[in-house]
Amino acid sequence: QPRPKALPSFRDHPLNLFTLLAKGYRCQISESRTNLCPPDVSSIKEAWTAHIWSLAHDELLMIAHGTLPAQWKKGLPDIRFDFSDFGTTRMKVDTKGKGEQFREFVSSITPQPGPQLIFLHTVLPHVPWRYLPDGKHYIDGQAEMLGMPVYELWNDSVYLVEQNFQRHLFQATFTDRLLGEFLDKLEKEDLFEDSLLIVVADHGASFVPSKSRRFVDKDDYFPILSVPLFIKLPQQKEARVDDRPVQLTDLMPTLVDFLDIELGWSFDGNSILSPDYQPRSRKVVSYFG
Repeated sequence: QPRPKALPSFRDHPLNLFTLLAKGYRCQISESRTNLCPPDVSSIKEAWTAHIWSLAHDELLMIAHGTLPAQWKKGLPDIRFDFSDFGTTRMKVDTKGKGEQFREFVSSITPQPGPQLIFLHTVLPHVPWRYLPDGKHYIDGQAEMLGMPVYELWNDSVYLVEQNFQRHLFQATFTDRLLGEFLDKLEKEDLFEDSLLIVVADHGASFVPSKSRRFVDKDDYFPILSVPLFIKLPQQKEARVDDRPVQLTDLMPTLVDFLDIELGWSFDGNSILSPDYQPRSRKVVSYFG
């Protein structure tokens, strides 16, 4: 069960995907918002000094927003719509943004002897919505604020909410383009056919005036709880749609089942590859941060 005070780190969650496969797999892992992979596992070495300076900068900005008088905060970068790196320069073309980070990771993928674990967490198409389908930025200055939810609650303007839905679709299209580049890279390196490929999101979004963008209630839960999930098995030739109500907690036991790994771990979910798979009738929503 989720522990509210636990951090998304390998120290608080030692039983995870990366520690499971660390011994037998060559791991290439990029985590955007978590630290679940032990530092001696992944071939991707993060620049920790850059992370420390970025964290210090963000902490100072949050302290300033929380303590300074209103008239002194007008010139500060907004901190409501990003997780980190507040106040970074917004370029008209995505030269150092999320798209470039995605592409740099993809370009580093190469065949390795033995099994590989390639894991990429990208914060796309998550808010803030700044990208056109070709990856260019279109937000500048005060325009960033138009229609964006404040404390996750939309205002009552149908026009502004619909405008943001269009912005979301723009960014989702850019994300789809990046996913296509990733698949092209796997095919180019002759990795696609033999790979087990999983693409999934952590939550959806609601675009209903006066409702929350991502916090569920009894009248507006379906678009938030519903997330895309694509699974391609090795040597799979034909696609099919499975409309069973799979949950995110089912992914780990499914992977363990597919790899035929004997574990003493207990799981909150069940393997969807099992012929007697039964989804849980009770759905649990957990919020962190």
